[in-house]
Amino acid sequence: MSKNSNKRNVKIEVLRIIACFLVIFSHIRDLPWKPSGELRESAVFFDTAFSICVTIFFMITGFFIYNKKGTIIKDWLSLIKKFFTELFIPMMLTWIFCIVFDEFLVNTKTFIECIESFDIKVVWDNIYAVLSTYKTGELVGTAGHLWFFFSYFIIIIEYPIVRLILTKTNKYVLLILFFAFSAILIYNDYIAYFSEAFNVSPFYIFQKPVFYSAVGHILYNDFIKKYIDGKYDYNENSIIINKPIFILSFIIYSIVFFLLYKTQKGLYLGRNNGYPYTSWSSYYSFVLTVTFILMFYDLNLNKLLNEKITNLIYFISSKTFGIYLIHYPIATRLKFVLFQDYFADRRSIFIHHIIYYTLYGLFIFIISLLFTICLDKLRDIIKSIFNGRILCQKEKDI
Repeated sequence: MSKNSNKRNVKIEVLRIIACFLVIFSHIRDLPWKPSGELRESAVFFDTAFSICVTIFFMITGFFIYNKKGTIIKDWLSLIKKFFTELFIPMMLTWIFCIVFDEFLVNTKTFIECIESFDIKVVWDNIYAVLSTYKTGELVGTAGHLWFFFSYFIIIIEYPIVRLILTKTNKYVLLILFFAFSAILIYNDYIAYFSEAFNVSPFYIFQKPVFYSAVGHILYNDFIKKYIDGKYDYNENSIIINKPIFILSFIIYSIVFFLLYKTQKGLYLGRNNGYPYTSWSSYYSFVLTVTFILMFYDLNLNKLLNEKITNLIYFISSKTFGIYLIHYPIATRLKFVLFQDYFADRRSIFIHHIIYYTLYGLFIFIISLLFTICLDKLRDIIKSIFNGRILCQKEKDI
């Protein structure tokens, strides 16, 4: 925003936290059925609401990734380096943990028994099966959420081409490309929704994130900055900065939400299989995400947040990467020990679903946050010990 251009953008940090919450909600969602065999409408409603969770992350990535100041190749190499030094290692450690302790997370084995039965070949076979084919469906179940990083890596790999298109292409050509790509994705959704078998192609999983990140870049740099941030100084005392954008976004969001809810409900009841068609990769979800971001970003958070709350938001937002890594194994383990059922034994009406997601989702979020803080502290201690040994060795050599 205008007055805080030299600081972190609190709205984007809150969006990260919201997306992190929604990811947790989507991973603990349960689709209870009525005795008559029909799906409860409240379950479909929340399934629809959570469909924007991952798309927010991809769009936020696009906000900044394509307008860096260096040359394309230099920035590209910097992104690749950052991925392998900051993201890849924690991802691999989480992946290995999920493989080694999978039976503890989803079955009756104890933690110690998993260590005693450790087999490096089992770990290597799973890692090789995924890396050699780039099929994230091969990920061991408790590491299934790590597909996100494979999709994110595709964004980085295709960064030079996308940045070149975004920065050098005429705006009208970009608009044509947008509608052409949208048509392809809508057709892909049609095939996915109405074919007999729900087949998720590499195009479906890996090209949509690239498209979403590109749209996120355009949305933020060509629209939000001009029509929301640019209007802030004129409306800094208003809760809503640009009311026409907020109203239009709300109308579109409501219409698409209703359409997705009806489609989702019809598909569930028609097939009676409970598959989560309200996926982040749905084009419905794409439209919902864009309008949700516009509505949220249009709010004047400066009037609602004080300095202490803002600093807390920055702190929690800085931990969302770790929370994303660890929350799924935690949620899996809690579900296995029937802890989830304690929160979810009354989900017959709408209010019970609200209580279920609020209490249980917040519980997992807090546990994941505490784990992340502890792991960060452990990492810092290891670093300090390692750096201390290097320093002592250098002094000894001198």
